[in-house]
Amino acid sequence: MIAKTMMHIRHFGNAEQYINLMQLEDGREYLRQVYLGDLELARGNLNKAKDVCNAISQDDSNVQYEIGERFNRINEYDQAITCFKHSFDMATPPRYLDAVYSLAFLYTKLGRKAEAIEAWELILNTLASDFHDSDSESVEWERREIRKLQES
Repeated sequence: MIAKTMMHIRHFGNAEQYINLMQLEDGREYLRQVYLGDLELARGNLNKAKDVCNAISQDDSNVQYEIGERFNRINEYDQAITCFKHSFDMATPPRYLDAVYSLAFLYTKLGRKAEAIEAWELILNTLASDFHDSDSESVEWERREIRKLQES
């Protein structure tokens, strides 16, 4: 995405122009605000970036996930956890699991093993219920992650 490149090379005005010109699919207009929050963060305006994230309508599972990712990046872990949980709770089957994977990794990072294991188990249960997947290589990977946490 051109706007991300512009942010990376600190051409913030150009980045903002590209963000405002982006053609977004119906239902994904929230991404413009998410990217504007990213721009504020790149500019070093942490509080303004938080304000942008908090002002986005949060009535959608995808929005909750994206906002959670932003809070995770700025070490606002409690807010990230809340967003990731809401994202999954709001989703309808078959549910995307990105938010729960993020939750599992965040709990692991924070040393909250029991909660990390619960998140991995939720992934396994959702793969089984929503995708009828209980024995693929992916499921084995989740089981290995649980074992690693239990053994550490």
